[in-house]
Amino acid sequence: MVLLSTAQVAEALNNAFGTSTIDNRKVLGLVHTGVFADRGSGRSVRIALSDVAEFISRTRPVERDQWPDQWPLFRVSLLELDKDEVRDDQDSVLRTHMGADYSGASDLPPDMRELAWKGMWAVGDETAQRAVDERAVLFGTTKGYIHPDYVAQIVGFRRIGARVLWETVPVPKVVANFVGTGLWMPVKAGRISDWA
Repeated sequence: MVLLSTAQVAEALNNAFGTSTIDNRKVLGLVHTGVFADRGSGRSVRIALSDVAEFISRTRPVERDQWPDQWPLFRVSLLELDKDEVRDDQDSVLRTHMGADYSGASDLPPDMRELAWKGMWAVGDETAQRAVDERAVLFGTTKGYIHPDYVAQIVGFRRIGARVLWETVPVPKVVANFVGTGLWMPVKAGRISDWA
């Protein structure tokens, strides 16, 4: 098995996707969220060349202006699945974790896995209502990567303290077809949840 360093993976992804913005930190983000497995035996992260080739084969690079324009995009930035200290609700803990586990390695039940990326974001009422009115597409992204299971259409929200819990349905077929088996799309830096 041929193993690559994070710098070599970044170079391979930049070449495949026609960009120069992917660096070691972005590759580590992909490792921590389960896109790539760390196959190294020491302290340094090593990724199988075959895993990188498979990822490139199922991930299509796109620009923001290529997205089907009838649905605005609301982005949530996802890091590795981790404990969340959000405890705004009075009756129960709605979400115990936040982030993404693309590999499915965690033992979270499906409802908690879904809440880990869809629920409890700091969003104002005006923004939340606009997202509902315009039937915005909620998408989770890790450093530019968009997994097809982390895309949904916003149809409502529930206010819990300073945060919202998005109510969603599956995206329209044209959006699902556009996302396909995964995208790499540049996203603006800044707030962890915002318009794309």
